[in-house]
Amino acid sequence: MALTIDKVHDRLDFLIKKNKWGYISPQQKDLALDLAQMDLFTDYYGDPNQYQYGRPIPPVAHGQNQKLHDSLSRFLKKISLANTNGFTEFPADYVHLDSAFLLDVSTTPDTYLPLKLVSNDKVAFRSNSQIKPVGVTFDNAFISITVQLSTGDIGIQMHPQADCSPIVALANYLSRPISPLYSYSQVGRVITYTSESSVHLNWGDDDITSKIIPKAIEYIGIHLQDNTLFQQGQIKDKD
Repeated sequence: MALTIDKVHDRLDFLIKKNKWGYISPQQKDLALDLAQMDLFTDYYGDPNQYQYGRPIPPVAHGQNQKLHDSLSRFLKKISLANTNGFTEFPADYVHLDSAFLLDVSTTPDTYLPLKLVSNDKVAFRSNSQIKPVGVTFDNAFISITVQLSTGDIGIQMHPQADCSPIVALANYLSRPISPLYSYSQVGRVITYTSESSVHLNWGDDDITSKIIPKAIEYIGIHLQDNTLFQQGQIKDKD
């Protein structure tokens, strides 16, 4: 198991004392850790700000090497795409679409067919294609990311927009890393850690120690200079 949140806080406390920064509340440390892990998460799956003209892939991007794949696989989730009207709303923790495919359970063994993501400006052209008519076969079915006009929901639209049984459409997506929580009870100035209700970082030890903790310390240092993080931490303390 990766480092538990109390051990992560212990390491932060060591660095805070080393820098003689004074008292930083558990809520403020949790906030700094969450900001740090989201920076790392964005860097790993491909920060849009890193894209360069003529380069379809940023310098760091999900799937580019085994290290990135291993780190981000912790946040991969799978959903079934709707079979009725073909639209599936993004889950609340959705961040980035990883892949989509068709699964035919009527064959032995099961047959997997990849689903291509088509940009919205090409959906009409692709839907009306006579060369590749839309259907549940290899290279004929596809998906798009769209907005439901009736509800405003954003999600994945399956094409064809019809019942595909016994074929099932599935998608893998990267979910947002859960926010850490150092749970505790306090009597006077004595803080007692509560493991049962705490929420741990879902990263490997290497990412936590070499990436997240140093970045969290940077955020804590920044807040001591401009009070931005401190004010946000105070708000969380009151919640």
